[in-house]
Amino acid sequence: NNLTNINNKYEEFELGYGNATPLRVFAELVRDLTNSRTQLRFGIKKYRDDEQMYSVADISKLTSLGWSPKYSLEDGLNRTIELYHKSFSYR
Repeated sequence: NNLTNINNKYEEFELGYGNATPLRVFAELVRDLTNSRTQLRFGIKKYRDDEQMYSVADISKLTSLGWSPKYSLEDGLNRTIELYHKSFSYR
């Protein structure tokens, strides 16, 4: 099975900057950085017991290899948004 062979040859690494970010903060940051007029309405629906409220990458494997994040979340999002605008400016 090819999937078994792949799993034996490769290791998974999580990328991020290593700090937990509430999803609300992330959504608000993206909205603000993109100058969106989207109205985010958190709490309109009751949160589920297993609702994911934050996201964080476990970068310990990468840091053990000497890697460290170069950008904060905001800086990385700004760079991504800028690249997106440059790539799709013809539309």
